[in-house]
Amino acid sequence: MGYWHSLYSDTLRDKFVANQCDFSGVNEDNTTLKCKELLAEFDELTKDVNVYNIYGTCYGTSENPQLY
Repeated sequence: MGYWHSLYSDTLRDKFVANQCDFSGVNEDNTTLKCKELLAEFDELTKDVNVYNIYGTCYGTSENPQLY
């Protein structure tokens, strides 16, 4: 969903695909270290996005207000 709404670049998506990232499983059991690094990059890019309204402003005082 994030890719199709241009929340991250083709380059990052290509890295996810090239590394065959699999984020399924409990506690990311199927996720490689490289994919976890790419996920951290994704998280940094989208940290200010309100997951309930990606076009709206994300308000809050916590470190990750979009999670609340």
